[in-house]
Amino acid sequence: MKILTFTRSFANAYLFQTQAGWLLVDSGYPGGEKAFWKFVRKSGLCPTDIQGVLVTHTHADHVGFLKDVLDQSGATLYCASGHLPTLKRGLADYKGIQATSALMRCVLPISTHGGGTNNAFPPLDEGQLSRAVSVNTQEGKEALYARFGVEAIPTSGHTAHCVSYRIGDAVFAGDVAMHIPATPRLIPFIVTDHSSHVESWERLSALDCTLYLGHGAPIESRELGKRLPYLRKVKLRPIPKWQ
Repeated sequence: MKILTFTRSFANAYLFQTQAGWLLVDSGYPGGEKAFWKFVRKSGLCPTDIQGVLVTHTHADHVGFLKDVLDQSGATLYCASGHLPTLKRGLADYKGIQATSALMRCVLPISTHGGGTNNAFPPLDEGQLSRAVSVNTQEGKEALYARFGVEAIPTSGHTAHCVSYRIGDAVFAGDVAMHIPATPRLIPFIVTDHSSHVESWERLSALDCTLYLGHGAPIESRELGKRLPYLRKVKLRPIPKWQ
């Protein structure tokens, strides 16, 4: 399977080819659409080759130019139903998030603009929202799999409605883990629900697959299993700004 990686400001979006056309996973930071379409053209594709967009979660570094992608491609949107209010609002919800280190607890509030590290993005219009397929429902899961051969896997913890997407031995996992120099144990900067996050790592680590992450290079799923003891013991630190 051919996988194309678009990276801008350390955020990854992925294009991959399926039995029914190309799919895009997430859409990077706001303002990235010009660079993205240049990347698409350079890869020998055009906007209408993108038949669907899969959303892992609705922080703005993952849905920053989603509206433009839907406008230009006419693609079908696949996401959790819990994502829709945020996509309509165009403002990421950080309520209840907790930092996974003392450093991040200090850094995140002062590195933000408008209330969140990755906060505002162009909202979707009513037509785009009404056509979205909710992959947390059985009907939506079956529709996604029947058309593209892609399985939606609930992987909450980083946010309440995180979804990963599996095709063959590849899983597109958003921010379930982060593989950058600042996260040697792969634990993301922020977590909303610790027990759910542990369960998501357990679920993914049991798969024999490659994880394509929102930040950093891909990893093998077994790497999560090796670091599960650290995740289980991590101390979460509430951030008063978002409680």
